[in-house]
Amino acid sequence: QMEAILMSAINHPNIVRTYKVTSHSGEHLDPALLNMERQLLAGSGGEMDTGVPSFEWHIIMEFADRGSLSKALASFRMHEPIDNVSVKWDAWASIETLKEIASALIFLHE
Repeated sequence: QMEAILMSAINHPNIVRTYKVTSHSGEHLDPALLNMERQLLAGSGGEMDTGVPSFEWHIIMEFADRGSLSKALASFRMHEPIDNVSVKWDAWASIETLKEIASALIFLHE
C-alpha cells in the first residue's frame, strides 16, 4: 500500500504519472488470476493458506505516447546497425535521453 501511495504522489515530467491504484479481494477477484496465484503458490513448495487473502491490483497510469526506452532501443531510434559488427550511434539523442533519466533519478532521491 505504501508503494501505491508513493507512486501516486510522484509528479515529474520524466516519470510516468500514476493516477490511481486500487485493490480488492474476495468474490470480486478474476477467477483466472486467482487460479494462477494458487498454482504459483502451490508450486513454491507449499500449499496455499486459504486464510491468507488474495488481492487483485489495478494501476491506472499516464499513457506514454512516445513509448518506452526499451522499445526505443529495440527499434533503433538512437542507433542503427551498419553491419553485423558496427553500429551508427546518435550521440545527441542518447545524451538527451540520459539527461532525462538523470533528472528523474535526482528528483526521486531528493
